[in-house]
Amino acid sequence: MLRFVLLVTAATSLELGRRDALRCLAASCATPAAVAGAAPIDAAPLNAWESYAVLGDSASFNPSARAVAPRTLVAQLARRRAVFLGEHHDAVADHALQAQLVAALRAAEPSRPLAVGFEAVQQRFQPALDAYGAGKLSERRLAAATEWEQRWSWPFEAYAPVFRAAKAAKADLLALNVDGEDAAKVSAAGLAGLDRAARGRYLPDPQGFAAFAKTVAFKSYVGYAIRPSYALHVELGILPATTTSECVGNDASCTTSFKNFLANRVLWDEAMASVMETWLASKPGGLAVGVVGADHVKFGCGAANRLARRLPGAARVDDVATVLLNPRPSDTRGDETGGVERGGAPLPRRGGRVDYDSLAGSRDVARGGDGLVNFAEYTLQLRFAPVPAVDDWVGNEVDRGKGPELIADAAAAAQARPGSAVLPVADYLVVGGGGGGRAGGRTS
Repeated sequence: MLRFVLLVTAATSLELGRRDALRCLAASCATPAAVAGAAPIDAAPLNAWESYAVLGDSASFNPSARAVAPRTLVAQLARRRAVFLGEHHDAVADHALQAQLVAALRAAEPSRPLAVGFEAVQQRFQPALDAYGAGKLSERRLAAATEWEQRWSWPFEAYAPVFRAAKAAKADLLALNVDGEDAAKVSAAGLAGLDRAARGRYLPDPQGFAAFAKTVAFKSYVGYAIRPSYALHVELGILPATTTSECVGNDASCTTSFKNFLANRVLWDEAMASVMETWLASKPGGLAVGVVGADHVKFGCGAANRLARRLPGAARVDDVATVLLNPRPSDTRGDETGGVERGGAPLPRRGGRVDYDSLAGSRDVARGGDGLVNFAEYTLQLRFAPVPAVDDWVGNEVDRGKGPELIADAAAAAQARPGSAVLPVADYLVVGGGGGGRAGGRTS
């Protein structure tokens, strides 16, 4: 089973302020000086990337990753209706890859309608993105107009190459994220804290939204990936305060409850999917690219699959591609005892404090002695259902013998491919953007 990783640095994390703690949750805790001193991001040749297709295995549960030539990757992505590029928010190399992929997709489809959506920009600032795309705002004024420093926290300079690439590609720029004012209401009171107008704007498909959360696949994802994320937010003390009655499992600290934390997470995913679906409906044959955090693309239950659920046709999952950029082994791990029904495991502790060293793991792409990516250190899929030919239950007694039903439910929600009992970590893994390394890789 898989474990989700909350990537933070070790002992010094305990002394971080709110903004630095948020940056750590992005995965690499780069300081502003480190970002400013990084090599300039220029268009890199496609052969500078390492690209892999993740091959989920629902029969023998032996997933693998197959090397794919970068030009083949671009051609395969260009056949989709939407592509989500999952980043570590403050990783310069990830944003370099995003910029290069946007440019490569435009080169592959010179006349196709193209949009690039940004999780980093809240929906109320769509006019600012329109003005920047039209050449009416500089990057500095774009940062000011979107209140970047106050609302996002990670350095604008790291994202600037992606904005430039999208503008050069003559793409429509989309503000994907929930407005901070509305997110604060959900942190305090759950989705019930939103007024009718806000619910209609962010959740235009309430029936599909509700059904998405009822599958065992989604519950496995929540227990495996979201509960550990919540626990670390609590430990870092960076969740919004709420009433004492709403606090649960957080050592008497008064912070957002897990229920409301989860509500905010799924609201973000659904809202981002809705913006992209609206654009796709207005641009038949168009391609929408989402520039989002890695958590929103992983294991079949984030923004990407919520968009797939909203698309017409029988091959909805295959219409949307997920790409995890510069993945570390720790990005693919979560709570091994996860699952909402079974409850979450406590965070590892040492001397009464959270052991951040054991949580963070390596912040680098894992490689063997031959320099190739060592996928034996990665968790490539999450299993959520029994398969009759192998066993009749997975973890929960209530699911005994229900494999076909659980698998069908996940497929109907566009969380997994028809007939599959697993959620792959992503469709593709891409390494590069300044990291170098050899092509090829180990499989596991």
